[in-house]
Amino acid sequence: MFTGDLEEPGERELLAHYPILAVDVLKAGHHGSKTSSSEPFVKAINPSIALISCGLDNRYGHPSTETLTTFRRYGIQIFRTDESGAIKFEKNSKSWHISTVK
Repeated sequence: MFTGDLEEPGERELLAHYPILAVDVLKAGHHGSKTSSSEPFVKAINPSIALISCGLDNRYGHPSTETLTTFRRYGIQIFRTDESGAIKFEKNSKSWHISTVK
C-alpha cells in the first residue's frame, strides 16, 4: 500500500470505507513522520513490511521515533532508504525477495 502523504485523518477515513484491508507491504506515509502511519491504522492493516523513504540526516527528523516504535510494536520489518539506499522487490513464484543498494 502506497499512502503518499496521507495523514491520520485520512487513514481513519480510508478505514471507514475499507475496514478490511489485506496489506503485506506499507510504504510509510509522509516519510515516516509522526502525523502518518498511526498506530490504529498500522494495527488495522497489519503489514509485514514497512518501507520508509527519507534522506540521511534530513532536517525534518524523519522517520519519527513514534512511527518506528509503532512498527516495532507490531513486529513489522522496517526498510529505510536513509540507512539502506534503494530498496528492490522481486517476486519469485509465491515469495518476495528484498534487496537494498547503497
